[in-house]
Amino acid sequence: MADEDRLLKQFEELFEAEQAHTSLKFKRGFASMSQEQRRAIAVMGGKTAHAKGRAHTWTREEAQRAGRKGGLGKNYPGIPDLKTRQH
Repeated sequence: MADEDRLLKQFEELFEAEQAHTSLKFKRGFASMSQEQRRAIAVMGGKTAHAKGRAHTWTREEAQRAGRKGGLGKNYPGIPDLKTRQH
């Protein structure tokens, strides 16, 4: 819980700092933030998702199948569906 509060506080500080420098008439939300600020927020979200157990972690097998599947069509008969594990 303390980590979530700390992350939320950091997000609020970043957002307030950016709003002080940007007119909301022209840019809003993430569009008004620098790439570094957007990246910092994305990192916070990823860490929070993993901490809560809501993030998906690929197994080696899943990653290999996804890599093999690449840009092939959805109905390609030679590769099984990753979710249903069926051909």
